[in-house]
Amino acid sequence: MNTQQVIRISRPELVTYGLFAAASAVGLALVAARAMATRSLSGLYLPWNLFLAWIPLGFALVVRRLALGTPRRGRRWLLALTGAAWLLFFPNAPYILTDLMHLARVRPGASAPLWFDLLLHLTVATTGLFLGFASLAVMQNQVSRWSGKLVGWIFAIVSLALSGFGVYLGRFLRWNSWDVVRAPLPLLGDIAERLLHPWAHPRACGFSLMCFLFLLLSYLMCFSLPRLDLVHETPGARAPRPPTA
Repeated sequence: MNTQQVIRISRPELVTYGLFAAASAVGLALVAARAMATRSLSGLYLPWNLFLAWIPLGFALVVRRLALGTPRRGRRWLLALTGAAWLLFFPNAPYILTDLMHLARVRPGASAPLWFDLLLHLTVATTGLFLGFASLAVMQNQVSRWSGKLVGWIFAIVSLALSGFGVYLGRFLRWNSWDVVRAPLPLLGDIAERLLHPWAHPRACGFSLMCFLFLLLSYLMCFSLPRLDLVHETPGARAPRPPTA
């Protein structure tokens, strides 16, 4: 391997991953505090879902590592397999948003204040969402390097659309990413049924479309934040005084 091709993670990128880790730690601490205060383990699905949200980012970084550090003629199958694994696990990141639906259920005994559960779920859900967006940004950038920015954006939009449908499969039909290997035929049967007869499954169409639009708009807003021109003066220059009447 050419030593010049070894990937070096930049300091801003390390800061971003550190923020993700800190947000995850805060979410886990809140889950632990809730469990100790209420003596209930009813919120333990959140740490597991948060762990699943980290997996797409890991696969995206592996794809980037393989693409830049491996010769073009060597192990292309591994690069394709890792990319497919990323796409398979990518819906797990925005899936955590649907955990907010647990707040609408009957809360026997009000074991924890509603405001606490709301903020707990939002902390974990937004962390998972940003983890997913970070992995998508890495993958989109890699596709753009291979085929241009237009193809990169098409890849991102298609990935978000498939993710919206994947979140539906997980939330309402209770399919998991590993069911592709564990129970592929029943999974493909449910997918084919909804693709071939969309009007017979209005919830699948409505939820998938709305989830896709939400993810697309959220991703575009996050993508546009670094482009804000927040500095309007040169270093050392004094701000202009407001006009006087």
